[in-house]
Amino acid sequence: MNAPATQVLDSLSSLWGLALQPAGCPVCKQVYLLHPGQENITCPLCGQAPLAPQAAAWLRPTSPELVVPFNPDLPRQIPAALEAFVREVWLKPDDFTSAALQQRLKPVYETRWLVDGRVSGSWQAEEGFDYQVKSSQESYSGSTWHSREVVETRVRWEPRLGQVQRAYQNISVPAFSRQAQLETLVGGYDTRAAAAYAPGTVGQAAVHVPDLQPDEVWQAARSLFNQAAAVEIQSACQAQHSRNVSIHADYEGLNWTQMLLPLYTTFYRDDDGRTQRVDVASTRSESYAYPAALPKIEHAGIRSDLARRDFTINAMAVSLKPESFGDLFDFYGGLADLDAKRIVVLHNLSFIEDPTRVLRAIRYENRYGLRMDEHTLNLARACCAMDLVGDLSSARLRDELVALLDEERVDFTLQRIEELGLTPSIHGRLRADAATLDLVRRGERERAAHALAAEVPRWRLRLVWMLRDLDPEEIAAWTERMRIRRQDAAVLARALVVGRRLVDRVSRGPSEAELYEFAEGEPAEAVLAAMALDETGAVAARLGRFLDVARHVRLAIGGEDLLALGFTASPEMGEVLRSVLHLKLNGVVKTRTDELAAAERLHS
Repeated sequence: MNAPATQVLDSLSSLWGLALQPAGCPVCKQVYLLHPGQENITCPLCGQAPLAPQAAAWLRPTSPELVVPFNPDLPRQIPAALEAFVREVWLKPDDFTSAALQQRLKPVYETRWLVDGRVSGSWQAEEGFDYQVKSSQESYSGSTWHSREVVETRVRWEPRLGQVQRAYQNISVPAFSRQAQLETLVGGYDTRAAAAYAPGTVGQAAVHVPDLQPDEVWQAARSLFNQAAAVEIQSACQAQHSRNVSIHADYEGLNWTQMLLPLYTTFYRDDDGRTQRVDVASTRSESYAYPAALPKIEHAGIRSDLARRDFTINAMAVSLKPESFGDLFDFYGGLADLDAKRIVVLHNLSFIEDPTRVLRAIRYENRYGLRMDEHTLNLARACCAMDLVGDLSSARLRDELVALLDEERVDFTLQRIEELGLTPSIHGRLRADAATLDLVRRGERERAAHALAAEVPRWRLRLVWMLRDLDPEEIAAWTERMRIRRQDAAVLARALVVGRRLVDRVSRGPSEAELYEFAEGEPAEAVLAAMALDETGAVAARLGRFLDVARHVRLAIGGEDLLALGFTASPEMGEVLRSVLHLKLNGVVKTRTDELAAAERLHS
């Protein structure tokens, strides 16, 4: 049973050392802890409605353990930064002024979970050790043979196993279901600080309350514990590489606390009246003892801040300061890599620290025609072999998978997924092979030919084919684990079963009315699946007519017309109208007069 709201508020005040009141946004449903006098402030996340006080009984009355303090110099720097920001934007909305942005500016603390614990169990892995092979390379030029020594680095893989007994502190775990969106808005939440919480550090900043509880993010936390252990195992083996790491352990002594991260947020309204959020943060640097461990944080220059990015190509920045406007900061060779169309990680642990980078790298390859260099590709393969992608929280994996499959072109994406061995991390029987690609192409052609772009999302139709080896019960279990919306999950579970059934039934030559009864009410993906599976073309042609014509056929008469003919209000009226529709689909009746005459005959 939940504690009464007054008890929770008293507990919050005692633990935080502050009088705090929860308030929620009616639009985005996020909740904040506010100080007295801050009632009715505009929601810091969406900016679309004022926060309203609400019951506190459901809140977890825990205080934060750590706080990254606001940069004390930032308030003095913000006005000039906002003025420069506004000045350099062309075709500004009327509301886009530095004065409006400063007036709405609010300090906010975003939240992440921190968890301490011990990993106790066994492990097995393949550890890789570099060795060098020397050979001579002969060449002929200028009427003379030349010889030079060539040194090649290779990897020797050895199976290893052992026991792990390690304690880890401050493993950082997302606290929000919308964490990916929040990270996009503020440039990432990997930043952590070691300063202990004290009431004075919060000041008057609102505190964003987690909408995910520890039990809901435990799978993500366990993955991060395993990643930390895997790195230490590799180090203990004195290996340069690691793959196929399997850890079977108990996780003991778990202690969950919170960490607060500082952010200034404001907003403006565009010419359509929509709210556009603007975030202001200082640059930061960070270093890790192990994946997801608490790094040492310090305010840093732009170079260190760019070192936090995914790849060299997005580790560039352009100065907005008036005295250096337009200067390019490119410390890691991003421009050269962009010119060469290659994707390069910034360091060897990049994919281990954040496995979603593998999926983003594939998306960049597919969308922009870039390619991972050999070193980055090998690191991505190792990440997939360690199943780190599969250890991601379901919501993060779902969002990245949908983004991948919703690209305009998907051919390269499927080939790369198959090449990297990524499918087992998503589901053991997911398919991304050549046969899948062929079915995807067929479905795409039919989707385009029958103008179904608005009705059938690309990602959903493509996923139908990738899931074709699973039965509906398995698909339902997988979609639930991935937190896919019920509407989308129902389509994925039903589309191929119905599609195969349609191929069988339509191949027998049913009337237009019978075909209508087979297909009407089924997902459009099921009809497209049947068309793609049809090898003769006859089934696809008839189902194409259903999509373009038959499913849009409507009667000119209705219930009032039947009452005028002497019908009694009853289920019979619906049956008669359905029968008349069948006659219209079969071409027996064409006009309103024909429909009335047919209804009258059926009544008599």
